[in-house]
Amino acid sequence: MEKQQNDRAILRVLMKHKAITVGCLVVAVAIAAAYIHITPTKYVSELSLQSKIPSQQLNISLLNNDGKSTSTELLTSPDYLTNAFTTKDAWVAYYVERDYQITPANYESPYTAHCEIINKSFYEQQYEVVIKSATDYSLISGNYGQNRIQDGKIGQPIIVNGVKITLALKELLPYSVAPKITDKKFYLAIYSPKAVADNLANNNVLAVENNGVINLSCTHRSPEIALKAVNMLANYYLNPVKSSEGNTGTTQPGLEERITTLAQELQEKETLIASYKSANQITEISIDAQKSMNVLEELQLQKSQLELQMAALDNISNYLRKNRSGNNSLVEYGAINDPVFNEQINSLNQKYQALSDPNSTDPSIEALKNQIAERLLNTRKRIAIQIEATDKQLASTRSQLALIPGKAQSLEALERGLLLDKKVYDLLIERKAQSIVDGSAPAMAASILKPSNPQPQPVNTPTAYIYLLASLLGLITSYILGRLADHIHAIRIHSREELDQLTNIPFIGNIVLDQKNPLPLKESFNNLCTKILMKPDVKVVTITSTNSGEGKTFIASHLAQAYSAIDKKVLLIDLNTQNPEIAELYNIRPVRTIIDVLNGACDVHDAVCLTSYPNLNILMGGEMTDGVNQLLASSKRDKLIAELKKHYDLIIIDTAESLNNIDSVPLMKLSDMTLYVAKAKSTRRESLLNAELIRKDYQIDNMYFILNSITKPDTHTGKTGRGTFRKLHSSGNQKVKVDYVPAVLRKIALWFY
Repeated sequence: MEKQQNDRAILRVLMKHKAITVGCLVVAVAIAAAYIHITPTKYVSELSLQSKIPSQQLNISLLNNDGKSTSTELLTSPDYLTNAFTTKDAWVAYYVERDYQITPANYESPYTAHCEIINKSFYEQQYEVVIKSATDYSLISGNYGQNRIQDGKIGQPIIVNGVKITLALKELLPYSVAPKITDKKFYLAIYSPKAVADNLANNNVLAVENNGVINLSCTHRSPEIALKAVNMLANYYLNPVKSSEGNTGTTQPGLEERITTLAQELQEKETLIASYKSANQITEISIDAQKSMNVLEELQLQKSQLELQMAALDNISNYLRKNRSGNNSLVEYGAINDPVFNEQINSLNQKYQALSDPNSTDPSIEALKNQIAERLLNTRKRIAIQIEATDKQLASTRSQLALIPGKAQSLEALERGLLLDKKVYDLLIERKAQSIVDGSAPAMAASILKPSNPQPQPVNTPTAYIYLLASLLGLITSYILGRLADHIHAIRIHSREELDQLTNIPFIGNIVLDQKNPLPLKESFNNLCTKILMKPDVKVVTITSTNSGEGKTFIASHLAQAYSAIDKKVLLIDLNTQNPEIAELYNIRPVRTIIDVLNGACDVHDAVCLTSYPNLNILMGGEMTDGVNQLLASSKRDKLIAELKKHYDLIIIDTAESLNNIDSVPLMKLSDMTLYVAKAKSTRRESLLNAELIRKDYQIDNMYFILNSITKPDTHTGKTGRGTFRKLHSSGNQKVKVDYVPAVLRKIALWFY
């Protein structure tokens, strides 16, 4: 029963604060999505082994339900992993960071690295690789919160943190996906065998035996390391070799391990040769060289023909320039391959032969010569372009021929290494077969039933679990924030009901604020004027509050405007010695103040300032160095108040806050009514104790609470009426713009009192 009540209480808090609940859920789901995006994916490589040694077969009957046995415990022990991964070279992994996500980049990285551990204390280190040019690069590593930059040369080894690193650029840049948000960064991670063993020992290696079959899997953020680790662990398990002292602490590669390693190297070299041929477009070196020679001969022949045509054009130009009677250039340099051009030349020769007088001129001959000259110019340009293109093709073909010896030498070196490895591999296979036949070596204790996949599979991220956990945390956070909001709501005043429960001071009214609708505000002050009119003895009203910023000046000014609007003469006195705002609010510049009246410098009527509101005047307190005591101690105090009461129907006094200032207390004693302002959603409950103490200690009976900044439509009794919540904007919209009234008009207006 109690549990059901607690569940209902939690549900009630979540439903009460729906905005907080929805916001927390959205933020939690967004954080979960970001976590899934930036968390590196792990890859798993698996294979299956079958045990054949009787001692291992005996362990099958001792298996637990979880598939553990002596063999599986051995395979997953940290010491066994360290021995299996003992090697001189470091373990290398390539990564790329794109859009805050780090993924393996063995293919995508523009470089390859060979790393050799020199210092035995080296554990692991990750570097950001920045390729500056074709010959320079930088390694950026983070140590104890500081970045360390090490510059290096491509192809030359450098020693960094106890590791000798040699970086080589790939001949052809691989295809890569461009980032959408951040710049792409390449990283090089270097691990010692001890670091890899410790990482796998931390629940990243799994061995399960069932009916003599051991399922072995290794998980790592780099698929290459996961594949290499599972193969090395399986080979070490198949061919364990003891040292000369009989301990397994120091191991050397066995025959089977050497065969497996050499087979992998053969496959890698074959792939490398195929990639080299594909990248350089090589089929056979001799065939490629013969093709290039044939192309070169054809291009040279084309260039010779074009040069002959250019020479013929030059000869014809000389012929036209000298006006010879025959085109003997065709005999010297050969004809041009242009039927129209040849036809024009023949026509020109015929016209020259038809002339009776060689010195005479024929307009048709001149026109034909101009056509031939224009055609000569266009033909010359076309042939020049063809000759330039042929020269470029000749240069490209010659460069390809120059590269063929280098390609042939590189390819020959690769094939020579492959041939040597094949011979060594055949020799090891022959030695293994001979040892099995002669009985000089025992058969393998185990065999691989299912080899590992060359492409490790990514480990599926538990997306649903992460989102479920994030949603649960979002609900918990929203519940905590909801309770905190309830607590904050509980320590502040919101309605008349709360005022009635906490104090015995009577309530007089609410001030309703609505940015979009000014009618509730006007109605609030009309109701307040009605309640004051119902008390005919009230001539002086003091307005105060516990803290500043609760709306004393706002209520005083609007009450004065509302009271003057019903044809009542109102005087608004600003005795807020801490922060006077009445003059600025009504945009007036008082020449005289109460201090001048008390000092005898002027009459009280000269200190009164007129406003643009009918029947509303303002009297400023001035610079009271001793506070309100200057008014209280003055002999003119009673006469001043009596004089003001004779001329005004209501006097409203705006004072300072009462928490840290006692100036408002004597003014409350002099007043017929005190309006104590409390601001909804702002005034704390403990602040109301200050009003109770003032009322009790100074015996002020005419004190009333007025609740400011209510955002609900309330009735004149202060109880909540029908309506909806409204948004409260800044108090700048509450101020009133009032025109300035000159001092001369103020003095003239005094004659009409």
